[in-house]
Amino acid sequence: YLEDGLVGRVPEPFIDFGQALPLRHEYFEKSVAVLKKVRSNKVKLQSRVSGHGVEVEFDGFVNVGLWQPKNAPFLAIEPWMGISDEVGFVGDLPVKADIVRLNTGAGNVYTHKISLF
Repeated sequence: YLEDGLVGRVPEPFIDFGQALPLRHEYFEKSVAVLKKVRSNKVKLQSRVSGHGVEVEFDGFVNVGLWQPKNAPFLAIEPWMGISDEVGFVGDLPVKADIVRLNTGAGNVYTHKISLF
């Protein structure tokens, strides 16, 4: 979770990767849930009632942020390349977590796909 916009130093268990997580509003009261170094390239949110949902695929992204305004009827699923600094981080940009270095004139393309079902 983020603490005042910074990544907390002590990770809090949120999800056992590869498993379903029954969502509750309480998970997002504290802050954004930051899933670091995700091993999957997609997240699926599906209603147990209707079976409908959304799947977000994110090739090349290494982190995912999940957040929800208090009691909102939606959950934001955001693929992230980088993350906020950790609490207490002191250092320059090149040593920040998940910085992608590119040679002069080079570029990378990252895509995500949102599917409703």
